[in-house]
Amino acid sequence: MKIHCTDSLVGDWRSVVADAMTEFNSISTRGTLGVSFVDEAAEDQANVIVWNVDGTRSTSFAGTTTTVNLRGNASAGNTRTFSIGGRMEMAHVFLPSTPGQYSQMRALGRPVRLVIAFHELIHCCGLHNDDHGGLAFHGHPSATRARNAADDVVSVQTENGYVHMPPLVITPETGRRIRANWTSGE
Repeated sequence: MKIHCTDSLVGDWRSVVADAMTEFNSISTRGTLGVSFVDEAAEDQANVIVWNVDGTRSTSFAGTTTTVNLRGNASAGNTRTFSIGGRMEMAHVFLPSTPGQYSQMRALGRPVRLVIAFHELIHCCGLHNDDHGGLAFHGHPSATRARNAADDVVSVQTENGYVHMPPLVITPETGRRIRANWTSGE
């Protein structure tokens, strides 16, 4: 899939998304998931478009309009997919501009933003939050602020107990679901 990062991305979000793509592609290659992401400079050539949002944003594709309301200090993103004839054709990814930045606290560090971006890439593969039984993890992730932003992590529960990300992981069930969406005969 071709990803275009819009000019709305603030701070180092553009490089975070690039790193999430690299990590996803590596996992996809090892797990033969059948899908990968590449950077696309031209928005009209991309089938995934990424924005930062702090508030409400409306977007459309093929006559369908959707509105997203995302706080700029949220600790999660939001992805909307658009299908034509049952086939996913476009995804719009909305990332919070300064995730986890609450009154008197610093924003969540790059490692947590990497997990957020990676999670949204999984949605671009056709998986939804209803699929959380095996999405990237089980249960709800929990961001943990370390003394330094560079050491922040996301704790998630997997089949094998709690894991701290990064490094990024997906469960076997997530791999199976992505593979089923992107390879023929499975």
